[in-house]
Amino acid sequence: MTDHLTEQAVAERESAMTTITVPGKCHFDEDGWLRGPISITHYMSPNHYTSGFAPRAKGMVQHTEDGFTAGTVATFLNRASKVSAFFGVGEDGAAQQFLPVGRNLVAWAQGDGNSDHRSCECEDKTRTGDPMPPAQIATFAQILEACSEYDGFPLVITDDVNGEGLITHGDPGGPRELQGRQARHARAPVPRRPRGRARARGHAGAGAAAHRRALPGRAIQR
Repeated sequence: MTDHLTEQAVAERESAMTTITVPGKCHFDEDGWLRGPISITHYMSPNHYTSGFAPRAKGMVQHTEDGFTAGTVATFLNRASKVSAFFGVGEDGAAQQFLPVGRNLVAWAQGDGNSDHRSCECEDKTRTGDPMPPAQIATFAQILEACSEYDGFPLVITDDVNGEGLITHGDPGGPRELQGRQARHARAPVPRRPRGRARARGHAGAGAAAHRRALPGRAIQR
């Protein structure tokens, strides 16, 4: 009976699986900007340390915006906000890069994890209970893969702040919560909306980050 139920659960999971096609690999140019088959806008956020990043990143921290891309861009380009991230991804799959890699710059994204993790904000348009759309997942996967190849961390999900791979800001102990900011984490088999730091609630795209519910299983292929 147990074996039968297990097989049934596997069959139901496979029937719910959606295949997401990724157009191809991205790479970083000699100046540290992401290039490739991706819609991406490059900015230079003033909010960063000019030195102190580890020789290589241990992984990627995924955040959610509880807002809109336009507001997040405005916030990250505003020196007074004192927050930033390496990347952002809109629900439409359009990406942003706010700091180049390989230039020892440290984003202000996740407290103690800033110096050894890349960071990526995911737009949710305040619908924090919705799953990430396929276009957003595909672009996030391209960014994650490019960072993995550049820094040498594995393409795995981790809950360990001392481990390597993809982690959400809400994992226990971090990575490395900003002081005074709460976050929680619940695992999913694919990228989902993690809870992260709060930013300027009421600003047109920034605010307290929150979980998005788990997606059905999704396979990503080229």
